[in-house]
Amino acid sequence: MAVAEVMPPGIEAVITDHIGSAAPVVMEGDYLLPDVGAGFGDHVRTVVISEPDEEQIVANYLSREPGAAEQRFRAMVSTGFDAELSVRGFRSLPRGPGRTTLIELMRPLRR
Repeated sequence: MAVAEVMPPGIEAVITDHIGSAAPVVMEGDYLLPDVGAGFGDHVRTVVISEPDEEQIVANYLSREPGAAEQRFRAMVSTGFDAELSVRGFRSLPRGPGRTTLIELMRPLRR
């Protein structure tokens, strides 16, 4: 969480730039706090997709980074971050085949 908590000023600068230039953007990342865009009103929408299964995360890393070694520690950090978001009360959609549909994903993004 310490990494995530120092990132908002930089992310907010990117959001401000995109709003100012009317350039849509999708930000994705392991350490984005869901409330980073809260001060931008209707200009920002947030969706959190949760994957609490460490084994699934390890498999995901191996499939997208086949040349890398197994990244169990990185997966453990990701599940810890996921759990902490839940403790802090952030709602999320479950990740995975048959669990998160496009309709579910789009619901929080509607204006």
